[in-house]
Formats: sequence, structure tokens, C-alpha cells
Amino acid sequence: MKTTAKKMSVFQLTTMVAANMLGAGIIMLPTNLAQVGTISVLSWLVTAVGALLLAYICSSGYVLPN
Repeated sequence: MKTTAKKMSVFQLTTMVAANMLGAGIIMLPTNLAQVGTISVLSWLVTAVGALLLAYICSSGYVLPN
């Protein structure tokens, strides 16, 4: 029986590296924010609201005017 080696493309490898870098940043973010104090909770809330607004805009199909 023949076995063929499955290879990943450059795009797949680049995506995997970018996802790992972003994941590591998200995991380390709370430790960096813990040094700031309670204001970090406010920054999490502002970021969450911004992410929800972006998701809503993208899901509604809004197109920016020229």
C-alpha cells in the first residue's frame, strides 16, 4: 500500500503561527493587567463592548460610504 505524506501549505502554516501568537497574548494578558489594578476590569468591559459592536456591524452587512 502506498502512503502519501500530507503537507501543509504556506498559508496554513502562517495561520497556525499567527493563532499561536494571538493565543499566547490572550493567555498572558490578565497577568499584565493585574499589575495595573482595578482599572483593568474597566478596560475588559470597554474591549468587550467594542468587540460586540464590531461583530454587530459585520453581521448586519454595513458598508462604509466612500
